[in-house]
Amino acid sequence: MILFVDDEEQVLLSLKRLFRSEPYEVVFATSGSSALELLAARGEEVEVIVTDQRMPNMTGTEFLIRSQEFAPTAVRMVMTGYSDIQVTIDAINKGGATRYISKPWDNQEMLGYVQEALSRFRHDLKLRTDLQKVHEQQRHHQQHFSALFGALAGFIDLSLPEARRHAAITAKLSVGIGVSLGLSPTDLEKIRMAALLHDIGLNTLSSDVAEMDPLCMTDSQFALYRSHPVMGQSMIETVEHLHDIALIVRHHHEYFDGSGFPDGLAAEAIPQGSAIICLADTLESEMEISGDKVPLQKVLEKVSARSGTEFDPQLIPHMVRVAEDMYRGR
Repeated sequence: MILFVDDEEQVLLSLKRLFRSEPYEVVFATSGSSALELLAARGEEVEVIVTDQRMPNMTGTEFLIRSQEFAPTAVRMVMTGYSDIQVTIDAINKGGATRYISKPWDNQEMLGYVQEALSRFRHDLKLRTDLQKVHEQQRHHQQHFSALFGALAGFIDLSLPEARRHAAITAKLSVGIGVSLGLSPTDLEKIRMAALLHDIGLNTLSSDVAEMDPLCMTDSQFALYRSHPVMGQSMIETVEHLHDIALIVRHHHEYFDGSGFPDGLAAEAIPQGSAIICLADTLESEMEISGDKVPLQKVLEKVSARSGTEFDPQLIPHMVRVAEDMYRGR
């Protein structure tokens, strides 16, 4: 079911005409309060919510925040006819919106956005169902833990074909740095598992955002991208015994100087595993971008130059040592 919310009758009439011949159940509400009443009765059926932002009594962002109580898994989008990036960011960060649609919309684009949202909802539903099945098995049979983790890691491949290779190399680098630091086998295993899963939250984003270089993103796209560590944490921490790994994943984009995300942690406040994965993730990405054209030492210099801003200076010598061993001959 798709729910459209807008206080303008003409807008809703246009949407009714657009979706009249589409194979979806579509319902409409003229205010946030009436939409909440509908969700209170039928929230479990709603797959996609599209709301106007500027409405009397309750804004789109306010409605989206409250809608999460009744339809927590629905895919949310916000429409607005005026340009206000802070409103868009609030709708994304607080209301859980995954897309910003400008008014007036293009009909084909609107149909495409809704189809993509439905596909994402159904993909996520299958993912949650599969995770729950494996989780139930794990609750009764502890020996299934390895299969559980493997299934979880396998979801990374669903929408990002190169993600598993990147995760595997990042994990190898991260463990190597941990060994160089003298960490315990328990901590090394947590770091390995977190590194393998660090980008699982990207699967919750639309492909056009998940596969884009963050440097090329608009503010609203980057706001969505910034949500992926939190989404990754929420996916992982539902599994028994993975709470510590989920926390490491949440903070793998925090920077030493506090300029990272999602929580702006700095220095020792950043979990050590997260700081290690942040550094290893960056090195692996730079190696992939440079290919065989740039000598290893040049890549190491480029990454090391961010010591004290993005990366813990104490980790840099260990990173260099591990990289020189892993990429020997480059």
